[in-house]
Amino acid sequence: MNGIVNRLIGYLLLYIGVRVSELVSVRLEDISLMPSALTVKGKGGKIREISLRQDVLAYMKDYMQGEREESPFHSSSYLLVSQRVEKLHRDAVRNWLSHASKELQIHLHPHLFRHTFATRLLRMVGWIKENNCTHVALEITSVYRKHIVNLLEA
Repeated sequence: MNGIVNRLIGYLLLYIGVRVSELVSVRLEDISLMPSALTVKGKGGKIREISLRQDVLAYMKDYMQGEREESPFHSSSYLLVSQRVEKLHRDAVRNWLSHASKELQIHLHPHLFRHTFATRLLRMVGWIKENNCTHVALEITSVYRKHIVNLLEA
């Protein structure tokens, strides 16, 4: 994986709070330009629509017009493709994070990005609704909220 797709993956994990399995399952039809949004199919078949930041959308366009076009699987219905298969495998994302962790000398794991997304959301708007993180039970989102509030008050 090259720089553009790596940056796009990082931005998508950080700014939309998706799980890796949700990320690699994003299809081109899930992307809306007006308004800028991404439809994500989560655990248990839950569907949520997440607004896309302009910088995320710009990286997405750069990737689709560059690296993705160069793939033999550029006609795939999936957003993220590789040189060998039409759908990027979640292990490729985990391997990239592992490599980046070693290079940066900090532990990066996919769920860290999700926690960061939830923390930023709480700081910006003061609440997290169940739909933002697609947890099966609102109690799980509530646990995140309590933990984040404790961190903010410390």
